[in-house]
Amino acid sequence: MSPLMWAYYAESTNGVCIEFDPTKIHFAADDICRPINYVDWPSREITIPVNVKSLTDLRSFIFDNVDSIFFTKSRDWDKENEFKVLT
Repeated sequence: MSPLMWAYYAESTNGVCIEFDPTKIHFAADDICRPINYVDWPSREITIPVNVKSLTDLRSFIFDNVDSIFFTKSRDWDKENEFKVLT
């Protein structure tokens, strides 16, 4: 969608660009997948609460905050039209 991004991500226009329709891909049932949400002022840090004391607690925290941790980026990147898959 942008010549500058094409140069940056595709080895100065020597690479390839893959376009796909995510509605036609069969992801695994436990995959987390969706488009990125672009916002004006995303949080730049993630604070893990002091009550997170185990791996189970950490997994719960991550799943409860998956959108803000993995699926939110600055609006500066909105021309990427990014779709992310966590497996």
